[in-house]
Amino acid sequence: KQWYQRRVAITAGGILLGSILAGVFEPVANGWRWTLGLSCIPSTVMFIFMIFMPKSVRWLYFQGQTEEAERILKELRGTDDVEMEMEEIAEDYRKTINDKALGGKGCNLFSNMLRN
Repeated sequence: KQWYQRRVAITAGGILLGSILAGVFEPVANGWRWTLGLSCIPSTVMFIFMIFMPKSVRWLYFQGQTEEAERILKELRGTDDVEMEMEEIAEDYRKTINDKALGGKGCNLFSNMLRN
């Protein structure tokens, strides 16, 4: 969990630094070029950290990789007591499969927004 918090802090700090630098270089001649160039640094750092992020536990479970999903969940939570959360993911998976079998799309998270 600690490594995750560090990555989030570094990413947020990079975004903040980019915003500060944009304000610093605004009055400089051709400052927009500096701002544009320097804004690549935080996004590059974010991209690099995203490569090392663990896979989604739900995605792994839905792909049939339940042991890997449980291992990553234990690592993220810092405890071996993840059975209840794994059961919730399993229940969600069963509901999704059942919905697809009945002709649904499997996920109706945004369906109300799309109808309006």
